[in-house]
Amino acid sequence: MKLTAQYINSQLAPYHAANKLFIGYSGGVDSHVLLHLLANIPELKNKLNAVYVHHGLQAEADDWANHCQQIAADLCVHFQCVKVNAQALSGQSPEEAARNARYQAFKKILGKNDLLIFAQHRNDQLETFLLQLFRGAGLKGLSGMPAAINFAAGKLIRPLLEVEQQTIKGYAQQ
Repeated sequence: MKLTAQYINSQLAPYHAANKLFIGYSGGVDSHVLLHLLANIPELKNKLNAVYVHHGLQAEADDWANHCQQIAADLCVHFQCVKVNAQALSGQSPEEAARNARYQAFKKILGKNDLLIFAQHRNDQLETFLLQLFRGAGLKGLSGMPAAINFAAGKLIRPLLEVEQQTIKGYAQQ
């Protein structure tokens, strides 16, 4: 499979009537490639917003936020940095606390008929399946991440779920 803006556009075709598109932008390779692809779709670019969730858990968090803001500016994409409290509660892992804080932040941002877009890919899907399998999840847990689900007032879309991480890295190296 060749990863192109046209491929992403075809994945998002059912949602072109969305008011706004928010991409969860960590600054990592996966979300960076997805942001670049989305920014190259003229009919979607004006609706596109890159959102960096600042957990404040790493000393470099401010640097990452600045990096993400600069990349978004270079691509002429609106940028938002959302600071959250991601301190783990008793019995909660730091990863779970960060994920919960992220999802709560996105729920506050998403309006009616808006899209939240994540860069999770096929390798993430396999990892999720294996984690759920080892945890003894039932059929629902073993079904993996859906490509599209209702989320807050809008929808959460994962257009890269059929794409291998190696393909994403290959695009990034171009």
